[in-house]
Amino acid sequence: MGRIMALSRAGSKSLGGRGRRRSAGLAVAVAAALAGCAAVDGLMTAEEREEAALSRLAARGAVQAEQAGDAATAARHWATLHGRDPSDVAVAVRLARALRALDRPADAIAVILRSRAAVGNAAVLLVEQGKAEIAAGRTDAARATLEAAVAEAPEMWEAQATLGIALDRAEDFAAAQAAYQRALELSPGNVTVLNNLGLSLALSGRLAPALARLRAAAAEGRGAPEVAGNLALLERLSRDAAAAPAPQVAAADPAPAPADPPPPPAAPAPPPAAVPTAEGAASAPQYIVQEGGILRQIAEVTGVGLERLEGLNPALRGTWLGPGTAVRLPDDGPHYLVREGGTLARVAAVTERPLALVRRLNPTLGDGWLPPGTRVRLPAATTE
Repeated sequence: MGRIMALSRAGSKSLGGRGRRRSAGLAVAVAAALAGCAAVDGLMTAEEREEAALSRLAARGAVQAEQAGDAATAARHWATLHGRDPSDVAVAVRLARALRALDRPADAIAVILRSRAAVGNAAVLLVEQGKAEIAAGRTDAARATLEAAVAEAPEMWEAQATLGIALDRAEDFAAAQAAYQRALELSPGNVTVLNNLGLSLALSGRLAPALARLRAAAAEGRGAPEVAGNLALLERLSRDAAAAPAPQVAAADPAPAPADPPPPPAAPAPPPAAVPTAEGAASAPQYIVQEGGILRQIAEVTGVGLERLEGLNPALRGTWLGPGTAVRLPDDGPHYLVREGGTLARVAAVTERPLALVRRLNPTLGDGWLPPGTRVRLPAATTE
């Protein structure tokens, strides 16, 4: 199975509402801080009151931008607060996360290093630095950083789980799975960790235990779409593997008698008939069928609902799709727009998606150079 897996790695931001709860918790903390600041305004000078008011506005704006999914505005507000107090760990982490969302992992690393210079090696800072290094494609550096985070806070499940991701990127699957197991001991039933452990097992070719972990994640996740999509894909691969005929070893035949002269070569075969393509698919995101199939199988692989696929591809409904058939996908799915040129491997590293799935969802792009403006379809979100 190796690296051909078409899988998405779920993160705490998108599973079970954990990321939303974290953001909401921060909003409550900010509100409490704002109320506390208001209580002491009477003890401040006019200049201090103005500075405190600006800080409150920046914090409120950052939280509101996060809740609206506006990473650029959130980063601008968090940067204002970070500039005033680099020792504020919570602000540094939020700024780094916003910068990662903006495809600026190097800037995120710089923010964390500045905060570490002020407060030392807090584990939460090391974990965030490790995530940014993964996004930047610096797998070896991420591994070292996250091992330091685990040493600093061995009871922190997120440190263990993020180390597992870095080890998976290095294709050290056995070590990655051990890290995920330690994270599960610290946070039993954690959907994010169960999902990532399942993906790691699948990538190392252990399909049966991978299915078991993903089924457990699906049961815990209460319908989390990323886990459901991964599970559907692995179940399909399992069915395909079971249906594949066993290789046959033929007995050696005796040497044949001399044969008559071979006939002249046949005329070249006519070119294959045109492959049906949904109207408008040339300019829309596509999935190119590789070995034949039906729309239901494409829905399982891409995570797009069958009814929606049928609506986008009415001419393909109920028909067998031969290899090369282009299936139109919705335009509103996650994608990455190449800005300065690059490769699919670079896009996978920057967006923290498994390269195998990015390749599967973009079969026409290949592994060559992608010019600026290339649209790359992405699987579900990765770690937060």
